[in-house]
Amino acid sequence: MILIIVESLGAPVAPDVADLQLQSLLQLDALSGVSVTRGSIPFHGSTVPAELRELCSVRSGTLHPDVTAIAAACLPLQLRQHGYHGTAIHGFSGSMFSRNLWYRQLGFDDIRFAPDVLRLKPDASRCGIAFNGICDQDAWDFLLDQVLDDERERQFIYWLTLSAHLPLVADEQRGEQAHRDCAVLSDLQTQFPVCLLIHQHRSLFTRIAGTVASGRFRDTLLIVVGDHAPPFIRPPYRQVFSDTHVPYLIIDIAP
Repeated sequence: MILIIVESLGAPVAPDVADLQLQSLLQLDALSGVSVTRGSIPFHGSTVPAELRELCSVRSGTLHPDVTAIAAACLPLQLRQHGYHGTAIHGFSGSMFSRNLWYRQLGFDDIRFAPDVLRLKPDASRCGIAFNGICDQDAWDFLLDQVLDDERERQFIYWLTLSAHLPLVADEQRGEQAHRDCAVLSDLQTQFPVCLLIHQHRSLFTRIAGTVASGRFRDTLLIVVGDHAPPFIRPPYRQVFSDTHVPYLIIDIAP
């Protein structure tokens, strides 16, 4: 089982924008042995509450949680009872929001933050302004090469992405690609920051979809879900996304 919480993955209000954002993952449903279920789920607060929502099915607004009282009911310890080895990956510092403490309390067997990824993958590149850490593309490669290759039959891998954290800055190439991504959506053509964010997500999902299509996964449940709506300051950008729900995809890959 692989659970991916995607930074700033909001649910676009317009269906064509939502389809564009998730396109590569949705297309996996056409592959033999792969089924894709799509939906949305209410969100509350920022990223840490989203983590507790997905890992422990609890609603909380705290940013430095003490999970001692709820850990036994959370996914890592629940799955450990069924023989799963739990690994958590995040491309930033473990001290941020005390994740290095409460990830361990939740029962993950291995925890990999930015320094751990760099030690095992020294060529990993860094991205981000407010939170400069391991780029999502390299974190995904790390997940594939360093975690999946340990050949355990039952693994629970949790990955909190990073690169889509606002603000985003585009070089010339990424800017052109973002404009192309939104070219068919007339209502977004003047909203470049939104297009850049959608391009960021599309790039990640294209990479993930390519891995699934290559046959790398077997007998795997892959869950992709947003943490919260993108926290744009300008109302026109915020109004592109639901202020109550985030999207999720459940990708079931047969043995």
